[in-house]
Amino acid sequence: MTLKSGGTPLGNTAINVKAEWITESGGHNHQDTGGSGDLITPPNNIMGYLVNIAEQDSAQGELDALTNEETGGLRLRYNAPEFGGQIELVARYIQETDTLYARDTVNILVPNLILLPEGTSYSKVGGTPSHFGPRVDHLHQDSRAPDNNHYGTQELVDFLIDLSNSWEAIVLADSTQDNRQTPLNINDMSLPNGGKFDIFGRWTGSHLNHRVGRDVDIRTTRNLPIGNNRNGVLLSALVNELGEPILDNDDIEIFINLLFEDLFFLLGADNNSSLHGSEANEHYHLYLYNN
Repeated sequence: MTLKSGGTPLGNTAINVKAEWITESGGHNHQDTGGSGDLITPPNNIMGYLVNIAEQDSAQGELDALTNEETGGLRLRYNAPEFGGQIELVARYIQETDTLYARDTVNILVPNLILLPEGTSYSKVGGTPSHFGPRVDHLHQDSRAPDNNHYGTQELVDFLIDLSNSWEAIVLADSTQDNRQTPLNINDMSLPNGGKFDIFGRWTGSHLNHRVGRDVDIRTTRNLPIGNNRNGVLLSALVNELGEPILDNDDIEIFINLLFEDLFFLLGADNNSSLHGSEANEHYHLYLYNN
C-alpha cells in the first residue's frame, strides 16, 4: 500500500493495520452464552500474523508501522490464522482531525469443499448455536440452518453416500441386526471454509482433525440412552480368549463392529485411512486418506 496526500508520498508516517474477523463467516456463529447473546470475535493473538517485510517486524492481529520515507509505501505479508472464514485487513492513518481507512477482504479456506447432500440412508446431525447445522432432536431450533458442519471433499462425500447405502442394505437384509443402526447419524465433518473446528465456539480447543474435509464423526449406539433417536453403528466389547474386556492405553474398554469396519475398507479406503472409536465410544471417527 502507498500513502499519499495530493499525489505526494507521505513518508515516515505511522500506519496501524489490523486483521478484523467478519462475524459469522466460515460457519462460526460463536455466541456468548453468559447472557448477552452477542457474537464472540476472536482475540488478536489467534488472528494470524501481520509482517512488515521491509523491517522484518511482525505482530499478531495488529501492527503499527511507518511508511517508507521516500515512497510512502508499506509492504506487508499476512500469515493467515488456522480458522477458515473471512478477514478484513484495515489500515488506519490518523490525522489531527480525521482518520483515513483502507480495507481489503481476505478469504481463508480449504478449496473445493462441498456440502454433503440430504440422503435417505443417513441423517445429518450435530448442529449447535456455535456452528449451525441440522439435528434430529428438539434442541436448538433456531440453529439448524444453514448447514455449516457437513462439508468435505468430493471424495469423502461420495464415500459417505456409498458407505451409508451399503450399510443400510446389510442391516435391513439381516433380521439379527439392530435397526437403530440405520439410517446412520452423520455428525461433524468440516466447516464451509475448513480450518480449525473449535467445537465449543470459544476460539480455543477443537476437534483434533476436521480441518481439511477428510474427517467425519459417525454416531454409534454405545453409551446412549434408549429412545433419544441417535441412530448409529452398534458396537460390541472387544474381549480376549478368557472373555475379559481388552483395554486401550488409557485403560478404557475397546468397542468395535467388525462388520462395519470391514465394509469401510471393502469400499476402497486404503491402509492410510482410519476408522476408530472415540474414548467415550459414542462415535466412530473416520478419516479418508488423500490418495
